[in-house]
Amino acid sequence: MISLAFWGGAWAVALCCVIGRLRLPWTSYVAWTAFGAILPSIVALFVVLPLKGAPIAGGWSPTVIATALLLNGVWGFGAALLLRGFEPARR
Repeated sequence: MISLAFWGGAWAVALCCVIGRLRLPWTSYVAWTAFGAILPSIVALFVVLPLKGAPIAGGWSPTVIATALLLNGVWGFGAALLLRGFEPARR
Protein backbone atom coordinates (compact mmCIF):
# COMPACT_ATOMS: atom_id res chain seq x y z
CA MET A 1 0.00 0.00 0.00
CA ILE A 2 2.79 2.43 0.86
CA SER A 3 4.61 1.62 -2.38
CA LEU A 4 1.46 2.20 -4.46
CA ALA A 5 0.80 5.51 -2.72
CA PHE A 6 4.40 6.63 -3.23
CA TRP A 7 4.53 5.72 -6.91
CA GLY A 8 1.05 7.13 -7.54
CA GLY A 9 2.26 10.43 -6.12
CA ALA A 10 5.48 10.28 -8.10
CA TRP A 11 3.56 9.70 -11.34
CA ALA A 12 1.16 12.54 -10.47
CA VAL A 13 4.07 14.95 -9.99
CA ALA A 14 5.69 13.82 -13.25
CA LEU A 15 2.47 14.12 -15.24
CA CYS A 16 1.65 17.45 -13.63
CA CYS A 17 4.97 18.80 -14.85
CA VAL A 18 4.27 17.55 -18.36
CA ILE A 19 0.57 18.34 -18.85
CA GLY A 20 -0.38 20.35 -15.79
CA ARG A 21 -0.29 23.65 -17.65
CA LEU A 22 -3.22 22.83 -19.94
CA ARG A 23 -6.02 25.26 -19.17
CA LEU A 24 -9.02 23.83 -21.03
CA PRO A 25 -10.86 21.49 -18.65
CA TRP A 26 -11.73 18.77 -21.15
CA THR A 27 -8.25 18.61 -22.65
CA SER A 28 -6.61 18.20 -19.28
CA TYR A 29 -8.96 15.34 -18.38
CA VAL A 30 -8.36 13.62 -21.72
CA ALA A 31 -4.59 14.13 -21.49
CA TRP A 32 -4.38 12.90 -17.90
CA THR A 33 -6.49 9.84 -18.73
CA ALA A 34 -4.47 9.01 -21.86
CA PHE A 35 -1.05 9.61 -20.34
CA GLY A 36 -2.13 7.94 -17.12
CA ALA A 37 -3.16 4.87 -19.07
CA ILE A 38 -0.09 4.70 -21.29
CA LEU A 39 3.03 5.81 -19.39
CA PRO A 40 2.58 3.97 -16.06
CA SER A 41 1.33 0.88 -17.91
CA ILE A 42 4.42 0.75 -20.12
CA VAL A 43 6.67 1.01 -17.09
CA ALA A 44 4.69 -1.61 -15.17
CA LEU A 45 4.51 -4.06 -18.07
CA PHE A 46 8.05 -3.70 -19.41
CA VAL A 47 10.09 -2.79 -16.32
CA VAL A 48 8.34 -3.76 -13.09
CA LEU A 49 7.01 -7.16 -14.13
CA PRO A 50 10.38 -8.39 -15.47
CA LEU A 51 12.12 -7.11 -12.33
CA LYS A 52 9.70 -9.22 -10.29
CA GLY A 53 10.46 -12.31 -12.39
CA ALA A 54 7.26 -12.27 -14.45
CA PRO A 55 7.31 -12.36 -18.24
CA ILE A 56 7.39 -9.08 -20.16
CA ALA A 57 3.90 -7.60 -20.52
CA GLY A 58 2.49 -10.50 -18.52
CA GLY A 59 3.32 -12.91 -21.33
CA TRP A 60 1.49 -10.61 -23.76
CA SER A 61 -1.81 -11.59 -22.16
CA PRO A 62 -4.54 -9.30 -23.49
CA THR A 63 -6.23 -9.45 -20.08
CA VAL A 64 -3.12 -8.23 -18.24
CA ILE A 65 -2.48 -5.45 -20.76
CA ALA A 66 -6.13 -4.30 -20.83
CA THR A 67 -6.31 -4.34 -17.03
CA ALA A 68 -3.13 -2.24 -16.73
CA LEU A 69 -4.39 0.30 -19.28
CA LEU A 70 -7.85 0.51 -17.73
CA LEU A 71 -6.72 0.83 -14.12
CA ASN A 72 -4.02 3.37 -14.89
CA GLY A 73 -6.40 5.34 -17.12
CA VAL A 74 -8.92 5.54 -14.30
CA TRP A 75 -6.10 6.64 -11.98
CA GLY A 76 -5.16 9.39 -14.46
CA PHE A 77 -8.74 10.64 -14.65
CA GLY A 78 -9.07 10.57 -10.86
CA ALA A 79 -5.79 12.43 -10.45
CA ALA A 80 -7.03 15.10 -12.87
CA LEU A 81 -10.24 15.48 -10.85
CA LEU A 82 -8.32 15.79 -7.58
CA LEU A 83 -5.82 18.27 -8.97
CA ARG A 84 -8.62 20.35 -10.47
CA GLY A 85 -10.23 20.49 -7.01
CA PHE A 86 -7.01 21.84 -5.49
CA GLU A 87 -6.67 24.70 -7.96
CA PRO A 88 -7.51 28.15 -6.65
CA ALA A 89 -10.82 29.55 -7.85
CA ARG A 90 -10.55 31.49 -11.10
CA ARG A 91 -12.27 34.84 -11.39
